[in-house]
Amino acid sequence: MRKQVGISSNSGGGGGSGGGASPNLSLIDRKVPRGSICRKSLRAEDTGGKATAEFTKVVISAACCDLPCDKTFAVITLQSGSYMTEKDTVTTEVIEDTVSPVYGIPLITSYKFEERQMIEIEVFSARSLEHPVAAATTYNGAAASSATVSFHQQQQQQQQLQQESSSRRCPHQTPHHHFDARCHGRKLLGACSVSLGHLIHCGGRLTCPLTNSRSGQCLEYARCIFHVEEYRGNKENIMLKLSGRGLDKKDFFGKSDPYVIIEKRNDKGRLVRTYRTEVIKNTLDPDWKPIKVSLDRLCGGDFRREIKFRCYDWDGAEGDPEDKDIEFDEFIGEFSTTPKDLFSCEASELQFDLVNPRKAKKKKHYRNSGVISLKTVAMDSDHSFLDYMFGGTDLCFTVAIDMTASNGSPSQPTSLHYTDPFTPNQYTIAMQAVLEIIQDYDTDQLLPAFGFGCRVPPEYKVSHEWPLNGNSENPFCQGASGVLDAYRRCLEEVRLSGPTNFAPVIRHVSRLAVEHQDGSRYYVLLILTDGTIDDWTECKRAVIEASFLPVSIIVVGIGNGDFTEMELLDQDVWLLEEGGQKACRDIVQFVELRKYLRPAADGTDGVRWSKVALAKDVLQELPTQIMEYMRRRRLRPASAASAAAAAAAAAANPNAPVTE
Repeated sequence: MRKQVGISSNSGGGGGSGGGASPNLSLIDRKVPRGSICRKSLRAEDTGGKATAEFTKVVISAACCDLPCDKTFAVITLQSGSYMTEKDTVTTEVIEDTVSPVYGIPLITSYKFEERQMIEIEVFSARSLEHPVAAATTYNGAAASSATVSFHQQQQQQQQLQQESSSRRCPHQTPHHHFDARCHGRKLLGACSVSLGHLIHCGGRLTCPLTNSRSGQCLEYARCIFHVEEYRGNKENIMLKLSGRGLDKKDFFGKSDPYVIIEKRNDKGRLVRTYRTEVIKNTLDPDWKPIKVSLDRLCGGDFRREIKFRCYDWDGAEGDPEDKDIEFDEFIGEFSTTPKDLFSCEASELQFDLVNPRKAKKKKHYRNSGVISLKTVAMDSDHSFLDYMFGGTDLCFTVAIDMTASNGSPSQPTSLHYTDPFTPNQYTIAMQAVLEIIQDYDTDQLLPAFGFGCRVPPEYKVSHEWPLNGNSENPFCQGASGVLDAYRRCLEEVRLSGPTNFAPVIRHVSRLAVEHQDGSRYYVLLILTDGTIDDWTECKRAVIEASFLPVSIIVVGIGNGDFTEMELLDQDVWLLEEGGQKACRDIVQFVELRKYLRPAADGTDGVRWSKVALAKDVLQELPTQIMEYMRRRRLRPASAASAAAAAAAAAANPNAPVTE
């Protein structure tokens, strides 16, 4: 793993002295204070039962080399959305007396795998700035000491700064506009941009030349170093061990069937459910199984946030699910605490009185309704999806396009393959939305692309693995634009035919994946089709076989066909089965393109579509599927595996010199 070093910038220079010296790039690997919010989780209990989503927080920072000015500051912007109109911006501190500054203020923002996000850095001369910002190490403008700052303090500072900036803005201004006053009149030395996905895939660090925005030419020698890392606290887990003693008897013919619900108080002050134990039947002294708890989910990184434990007696009948509505269960008692109290106590086990407020009011000498013992055990951090991306795991994307006769002749305007010079067809829309995002995670950006169900030259026999570029030895296309160009040329060379067989192209990808089961590559097959699968049984078998390999399959339904079989392949409730074989995991995601198309507002025959919404639904399950494969095979990210190998080598040879 990369070495992390704390950084404390000052006005005397962030990364070296003047004269063109290169900065110490290891300083960019700063350590973000633990306990900060690292992943924002929007779950059903937080959103009123709506669909869930998870956003991982990342820290984006910058440094420069050989600038033409020795007093500078930078503006870091993350752009996203359909037209890159959504912006998250931070302005760094001013650094003096060096032409190779390392800026201490990073941009802390949300990373979204399913969106294309662009980072732009603009470097300004600060020579005429009258009121330079203090050069203490800060996070999104909130001053912080070199020591660890608690999340509660950071949150208060963030809120105060937001309120102050809001009071200075007009109602129509967006949050990043309050930086304009500082940048106005300052000379823009240069700017550069990079895709966040590409930066992550490059290991989190990338050097780019600074470009003059007016001339479009690169500045001589001047460079910008991008750096991104994930907040570390979101992977911190603990094990909670709960047991009870002397609980109230609730059942007439027995004792009680107790279980515990753990709730947290969200940002709106409401209590929402986070975890629940199993039911222990017919006992007043339950001993529940340990619960693995994410600190992010438990308290959002705020160790002063209230968490409440509620104990109930389960009143379900034999055969009823234990997680049925608690309105039928009898309340035993509750207690509240905070993560800070749980971790600060030196005792190995804490005891809390279960209190029933109604009984406490009615009974004069009421003490409790039982006692709960709680023990916390720290656990090793889990690896995250970003750990694998930072470690260099390649996402190898393959495209398969339905070229059966049911699509209609490409020369006819009614065909799904008809190419209009002004309006892209549905196949093009789907490829543009997905490939532009996924190509950032492929090292060489060479994407194999095939057509199936078509008759191919020279003998015009039916093929289900015909390379769009016509080269069977090298079916790779250069990036998304290369796939689209090959697709358009291929339509002029092949004859649409049939049948619609998925199994050949699925097994083609599986053969490639067999050679790379070590976590270095993960294969994603994008199938674009207009309807019914003709090799249904073989297709299911191929999917089941692929579920044991590093493979995911994305199916996009084109047109208005019958997609019942596609929905059966996408098993979100139970795993796919066929002929006594069963998939080990869900690897298929199906999306109907027509749900994202709208008629043109001007009344013409054109269509409008939401590229961001389409890509989000197509790619949203992919990180989960990748992580499920890695955990099932117990594969660690390349960086973690290298660190483990180095530790093993050091243990085997303790006299070897230590290198950093």
